[in-house]
Amino acid sequence: VIQGLVQIMKEGRIEKRKKATIAMCNLCCESSVNRANAGAAGAVPVLIDMMQDSNPDLQIQRLATACICNLSADPPLKDAIAAGGAIPHLSKLLETDEDSVDARAATAHAAATLWSLCVDMEHIKPMVAQPETLKALLSQLRSPESFVRGQACGCVGEVCIGNKKIKGQLSELGVIPALMELLKETEPATQRLAASALCNLSANHDENKKLSREAGLLDALVALLKSTSDEAVQSAAAGGLYNLVSSADREKLQSLGVIDLLQKVPISRNINVRLGIKDKKPKEPPSETK
Repeated sequence: VIQGLVQIMKEGRIEKRKKATIAMCNLCCESSVNRANAGAAGAVPVLIDMMQDSNPDLQIQRLATACICNLSADPPLKDAIAAGGAIPHLSKLLETDEDSVDARAATAHAAATLWSLCVDMEHIKPMVAQPETLKALLSQLRSPESFVRGQACGCVGEVCIGNKKIKGQLSELGVIPALMELLKETEPATQRLAASALCNLSANHDENKKLSREAGLLDALVALLKSTSDEAVQSAAAGGLYNLVSSADREKLQSLGVIDLLQKVPISRNINVRLGIKDKKPKEPPSETK
């Protein structure tokens, strides 16, 4: 079946190509076996060809990008997608000026694919972190579509993990204030992704910590932590605070009444160590008297 779908996607009439791509996308959504079979059948180069900006059919571009996003869940296919030259085409989809439903969906799928390609693939991150791609991702942080903003956030947060150079590139492009704006959104998923990206940007990067503090991130994360009831958002905000603070912030955090909250969130439960607060030893129970 998969081999036949690839053949139709490659050579069939336009409507049959669309239907075959939808079928392939659905088959590969939650099946690593089907994804592997699609890769072996040559789906990756066919899909890359379909999503190129030279293709005048935006629906074909959208469907192909959605399908390649599903394939990018597996490491061997991540390598095939990157080696096949997909990243520049995905970047182009982020830069589109089209405002149609298909164009917006293709943009979201492109950001999601770049995000997926970076997960646990350190050698692919520099391929994604090209100046034009990073600029395009940052522009999508201001997209009118919340789903697009979320996917761009996720990609920004993932591409910089463990890579100081990319963290520096992103901060130079102004990503910190752009992400901070997204902390104010009402959608918890976007808040979580923005807070996580800010957390990752400052991890083991002194210059980004400095820039984040100067931009007011500490107060912004405290406000988010205190205002949200979403556990995932709390964890992301607490993680960001844990990366930012030192013993010099102890009095401020105490005055803001946030230390107890940080102690209750697993990711920041050791905040006392970071703040230089000595844990009180539990009192010995009184001995019985006779």
